[in-house]
Amino acid sequence: MVIAARPTFRTDAFIDGAFRPALSGDRFDTENPATHYQNGILSDFEALAIKRFKSDVGIGVIGSWIQQLTDDGGTTADRLQGFVGRALGAGPILTYSITVGKSNLDVNARWVYEFENRKRPEGNLFQVSATLKF
Repeated sequence: MVIAARPTFRTDAFIDGAFRPALSGDRFDTENPATHYQNGILSDFEALAIKRFKSDVGIGVIGSWIQQLTDDGGTTADRLQGFVGRALGAGPILTYSITVGKSNLDVNARWVYEFENRKRPEGNLFQVSATLKF
């Protein structure tokens, strides 16, 4: 079993009627005991600009920078030279907020097109997430 920890730091700003948050976090994984593979430390930075409307809908753009800070470890990783890589991407984000009882439910859908990818799995991200604040 591999355990991953990802402490995240968030900064928010509301400027000219638009919500502009930024997220930064690092991911630390434990070694996989079955394969003796250890992922390197992965850093992720996201910046968003979202315009929220009175209908509780928001639309905006997201930019993403993923940078692996340390080499992967283990026999396979050593043969493949560690995989220290990076990815840059940008795309649209759509949000919706609703009150559920005394709690807030935030739903967002994002698509991030990766335009700069080095030594990382290639592909675009499509993600739907929901957060219940209580």
